[in-house]
Amino acid sequence: MPDPTPSNDAPEQSDPSRVHVHAREASPTLPPLRPQPDSAPGAGHNSNVLAAEVLFRAAQRLETLDGEIAKLNGQKSDVFRELKVKGFDIAILRRVLRDSRIDPLVRKERDTTHALYLQALEVEKAKS
Repeated sequence: MPDPTPSNDAPEQSDPSRVHVHAREASPTLPPLRPQPDSAPGAGHNSNVLAAEVLFRAAQRLETLDGEIAKLNGQKSDVFRELKVKGFDIAILRRVLRDSRIDPLVRKERDTTHALYLQALEVEKAKS
């Protein structure tokens, strides 16, 4: 006769009001997203207000950073524009800058593979 007790393999029916609350409850720095119906107000009952304030301040900081990033990207564009006017190939310059950030051994391996693939394509084109 089958065991009538539910097994741990069955999907758990969850209360929609507690969605994603478990992870937040495990964090000592973040309060639950909404008050739980089974809890009475007590010490720390205004923690949702504090969480909203923390979130608001973080959003303000992120907006400020986005503004600073946009300003810096504008400055980068100005430098690239100046170099283009002076005759530099911007696409090549961008590639050189990108490649300079790659580990030299990784770059050498990539360049070797690139050359091998290019050679293989040239051989195939010559056959056609």
